[in-house]
Amino acid sequence: MDLYFGRCEIGKSRIVLTETTPGAWIDFEHLEVRFLKSSGAFLWPSWRNGHMHLYVYSFDMQNPMGAGAKLERQLNKRRLRSAEHRGVDEATGTVFFQANPGDPGNSKSVR
Repeated sequence: MDLYFGRCEIGKSRIVLTETTPGAWIDFEHLEVRFLKSSGAFLWPSWRNGHMHLYVYSFDMQNPMGAGAKLERQLNKRRLRSAEHRGVDEATGTVFFQANPGDPGNSKSVR
């Protein structure tokens, strides 16, 4: 799966992130990329290691198509069957997500 940034006014786009996981499937129902307003960053959900994790990627807000996105860090370390981000408090740097490590009602926040 590829993530593109594009400029409609000039008709150009660029791949900034490619996700490849041989033999895996993509759950489009729960795939939601969330761009952070206060910085050049976004949250990317991925099954790349066989479990759902949320990752933070950065990009150049002044020139988003100038280079690919850079992986900054993995937010959650536990092995999860599902993880959906539910909100972000950008002032405190907190991401709220709902997870299912064994208990369907388990919720967690990560800084």
